[in-house]
Amino acid sequence: MILGAINWFNNEKGFGTIQTVCSGSVFLHINSFYRKPLGELKRKQIVAFKKKTTTDQGESRATGCKLLETAADFGILMTLLGEDTLVDMRAPVTRNNTPDPDDQYYCLLKHGTLQLFDNRPERSFIDTVLHYFDKQLDEAKFIQFCTYLEQIAIPLIKTDDREMLEQTLYCHFYANLTAGILFQAWKHNAFRYIAYTEGMDYEIPEEIIAARRNELDESEWNRIRLYSYGANFLPST
Repeated sequence: MILGAINWFNNEKGFGTIQTVCSGSVFLHINSFYRKPLGELKRKQIVAFKKKTTTDQGESRATGCKLLETAADFGILMTLLGEDTLVDMRAPVTRNNTPDPDDQYYCLLKHGTLQLFDNRPERSFIDTVLHYFDKQLDEAKFIQFCTYLEQIAIPLIKTDDREMLEQTLYCHFYANLTAGILFQAWKHNAFRYIAYTEGMDYEIPEEIIAARRNELDESEWNRIRLYSYGANFLPST
């Protein structure tokens, strides 16, 4: 599915447009939703949909639409990890309006997070993140996921202790480490995401290195050779 932000919508007539990162403007009709939203649709709400070309001129129409509304939609939002998520929402300039610089580019990840968790308890956010980590996360995107949490999501969540919120998540990641996630944390020197703060480096098990030797570059081999088992890896590797 594609994610985009509603650019404008006429609730009386039941149609408008969605603005996307790659597909430009897409026509949206209220009947395109699997389940019609309970309230009025508003500018900048995040919608997941499929795109259908409807004319010979290549005009696009949204089908199978879903407004991101609940924590259950978090997995849909996470399909944006590693993607460009800035949508150009600049309104046309007329005699009566001046472009607002804060209204030009809209981050789907940021505002999708607000749409899902604004005015919801901190526990709802924690449970949603941990469930996604346990059941859905692609290990190769672990660093992107944690970067999103650190830079976008956690600063938006209403909490009395932001540091404790971070540690709650990172300690869970550590307690449920897999070889793949540990390797990603090691490769990117991102040990804070697994609640490791005791040193500059983390000598991960030799067998993890051996299993992923084809993914390593020269600088990483030089790093490994300083480890207690470094002599087991000859320069020819």
